[in-house]
Amino acid sequence: MEATRKDKGMQVQVEVKEREKEILAVAAQLFAQEGFETVAVRNIAEAVGLSKATLYHNFKDKYEIYARIVIDTMEKICLYVEGRVAGAGSNRERLVIFMEANATFFEENIWTATALLLGLGGLNQPHQREKVAYWRDRHEQNLRKIIRDGIAAGEFRPVNPAVAGRAILSTLNWMGRWYKPDGPTRAHEFALEYADLFLGGLVA
Repeated sequence: MEATRKDKGMQVQVEVKEREKEILAVAAQLFAQEGFETVAVRNIAEAVGLSKATLYHNFKDKYEIYARIVIDTMEKICLYVEGRVAGAGSNRERLVIFMEANATFFEENIWTATALLLGLGGLNQPHQREKVAYWRDRHEQNLRKIIRDGIAAGEFRPVNPAVAGRAILSTLNWMGRWYKPDGPTRAHEFALEYADLFLGGLVA
């Protein structure tokens, strides 16, 4: 009898988690396509096929939904890129892999990544902003370290790592505004072109 209750409890937990994943995925697409301010809880509930009351059993409001999307996505992109860069050879190679991995994650998680790029306006709690800031800063510091190491090794000319890092990330992040998943060029291919541009410059 006790085992049966435990099994049922575990099944309920699985169902709740799966429902939450579905809500987050649908909400991310709505936020990405229509903007955070435009989307209401009612819109999310209708898109998932739930009543507002049922959705409120999982999340207290759309701010909590957005916070979950943004924090989770920022953490995942940071760890994903770190994993891809680890073990790379030269700093030039590390930089190219960083940029390509960043774009690959963006394309494979386009709705959550685009929702993240909308900014932090949907985060109304200080602890939420702190979590996102931690992963964002860690991601940016990883890039700056590659640049600093490249300068120290003589692979890159002396530049301001902070300025160079912001320029690279801004270029990659701006893809959220114009990239078309059904277009002929993949996101990582654009990233490779950007890497070539940053590494080679424009001057002949």
